Amino acid sequence: MKRVWLATELLIFWLPLSVPVSGKDASCQLAPRRDEQQEQRKYPTSVEVQVGSERITVSGAQGFVEPTQAFPSLRELAERYVRPASHLLAVFLLEKSLPAGDKGDVGDLSRYILVETDRSYEQKNLSTSSFSRTKLELRALVSDSMQRSFDDVRASLKKTDAVLNLPVVEKSGWVDEGERYITFGMLVRPTDASGSRLVVSVGATVLVKGKALSFLVYAPFTSYEDVVWAEGVSKELIANVLGDNQ
Repeated sequence: MKRVWLATELLIFWLPLSVPVSGKDASCQLAPRRDEQQEQRKYPTSVEVQVGSERITVSGAQGFVEPTQAFPSLRELAERYVRPASHLLAVFLLEKSLPAGDKGDVGDLSRYILVETDRSYEQKNLSTSSFSRTKLELRALVSDSMQRSFDDVRASLKKTDAVLNLPVVEKSGWVDEGERYITFGMLVRPTDASGSRLVVSVGATVLVKGKALSFLVYAPFTSYEDVVWAEGVSKELIANVLGDNQ
């Protein structure tokens, strides 16, 4: 029973009940700290996070940086989309969307990465065998949700594109896994006022030093290339966190 509960908690990390809005919809006037406004800013490509007793290095994918120390209001914005049971560890944005000097505005926020963990399990350690069982339970729990998302997205795409691209339909929900990770991806409809706009959502749960970390990749959907991009970013994040914390 405890294992099933854990699987449920891990599942809510990536279920898109409220997908954050794009950069155009969100407030991009995120003022940097005063003492950093006049300097040429360098944003870190990796950060160390504390999960229970473990220090874990988390690196972004290529082109991504973690700017929340320079932009505290950015973390506040991201926290709005994190469930109370979850602990937001890091936010990664594309470096090209961030100001290099004293200009305080952040640009495009439509592609980003959230790193989270479940608060109630931060003090507990998972073995590889228990994580394997958790992955099986996650697959079972997510199947219905993915089918509903698949049906909804397929209907939406048919309305906007009568000649539906078959790979897009096939990729509206998918699963990938390895010994120490499992990834779920889908096309989803945000719960904001953006209408029929679709978003690529890829959520990976990774076993690192006995802790379950979740990496959520979001990107606006305009073509199949956006799905390929989000999958590639997720795979790079998994490889980075496993490689950095051997």
